[in-house]
Amino acid sequence: MKKTTIKLCKHTPDHALLATEITEAIKGISVKRSKCIKRCSICKKKPVALVGTTSISANSTKELIKKIKQELAPLEAKTKNTSLKAVPKGLDTSSLTTTVNQDGVATIMLSNSTTRNSLSEELLKKLYAALELCKEQQVRAIILRTETVKGVWSSGLDIRELPVAGRDPLAYNDPLEQVLREIQHFPAPVIAMVDGSVWGGACDLVLSCDLTIGTAAASFAITPAHIGIPYNSAGIMHVVNVIGLRLAKELFFTAKPITAKRALQVGILNQLVPKNTLEEITYGVAHTIASNAPLAIRAMKEQLRLLGDARPLSPETFEKIQGLRRTVYDSHDYAEGKQAFLEKRKPVFSGT
Repeated sequence: MKKTTIKLCKHTPDHALLATEITEAIKGISVKRSKCIKRCSICKKKPVALVGTTSISANSTKELIKKIKQELAPLEAKTKNTSLKAVPKGLDTSSLTTTVNQDGVATIMLSNSTTRNSLSEELLKKLYAALELCKEQQVRAIILRTETVKGVWSSGLDIRELPVAGRDPLAYNDPLEQVLREIQHFPAPVIAMVDGSVWGGACDLVLSCDLTIGTAAASFAITPAHIGIPYNSAGIMHVVNVIGLRLAKELFFTAKPITAKRALQVGILNQLVPKNTLEEITYGVAHTIASNAPLAIRAMKEQLRLLGDARPLSPETFEKIQGLRRTVYDSHDYAEGKQAFLEKRKPVFSGT
């Protein structure tokens, strides 16, 4: 069930103890102290709680908890999450879970604490499979989130899996590229919910989502220059479409993160919200989208994608770009960047 807030009248005796008992008895509940509620215990000496707009009083904490559960039962039934039906055979889903509720809002949760949610080939395959399942179930909105590890939403592409020098690290059929296209072409909006730093390829993942809602803990860095990776044209063009040419140059050239406040100003974040309201606001937006006409949203999303990508390249320009990138991934610097990462040292780039 989506996290629900119960308000206790500020006059309720033993407020702190009562709040603890309620949160322990009812999972997914948070308790806040409220201003005076009608029929409060200052007169009747009874515990009083406010669930939505319903005021509940009882003769004891036990009775109050029972009544709160009864009041929440219809809401819990409506928003109960169920696992999506199918999982590709042989695919371990321990680092990714996918749920969908009856309103057609799906949640994809990435969870790999050992690598700070790095985008390994295995995790990207799971994410692609989850998106395909959501498409089969005709979900109307997806929330993409992670279990933040030490302040990191995702550490980006798993550098250990980069190919050796001489091979394009971001080819068309690379797992990350496939996932990005799947999100961009997905027939319903995908919302990134961010409460931590976003690095490298994960930044491209977030920018590929239709909306991003984050907290002050969010930051965004595009880091190929740190490792010597030649970014592909599709990725660069997508970043330019979202944030503009000048800022794209800054992010690509410096590889330094920008704060959540600046991310809001330049359009990376749609909303910057307090941490304790992030989930409520993000799911609220998703449910609003899910309540609208799905065919109209599907058509408009595809129109916006086509219009945003309507910048054709001549064959000569495309070949020139590929040649520039090939010079980089054939270079000593590319091999040095990967080796320095594996050895946990600062790379020494020679420009060759």
